[in-house]
Amino acid sequence: MGLCGSSGDDDDDSFHANGNVQHILTIEAWEETLNLKGKVIVACFKAAWCGPCKIIAPFYGDLSRKYASFYFVSVDVDDVPELSEAFDIQATPTFYFFLDRQEVDKLVGSTKADLQQKVASVFELYGKVPE
Repeated sequence: MGLCGSSGDDDDDSFHANGNVQHILTIEAWEETLNLKGKVIVACFKAAWCGPCKIIAPFYGDLSRKYASFYFVSVDVDDVPELSEAFDIQATPTFYFFLDRQEVDKLVGSTKADLQQKVASVFELYGKVPE
């Protein structure tokens, strides 16, 4: 899956162990997350074997603390392959931004500056949505 380099380590807890990131393990958990009203959801589609995913994970966790009004999740493409197919994930990490079940933005890649800029721009547009 994806264009990601492999580190050979298949056990990666760095996304949900750092910050306020929730790990999505089932379609039901994903649907429940998407149903959150008035809350921006930042979803990172990643893989445990993906080197760039592991590198960006601590930064993603930091962003989840800085933008606490957003709901940050990670979806391992191997844990929930139906979601990676539904969203046509071609590379990991891929970040999607949702509000009220609607996709509002997307970013492919693991550049910290790009992710910071994307989260900040989404926050500028949608961060003050009343809950």
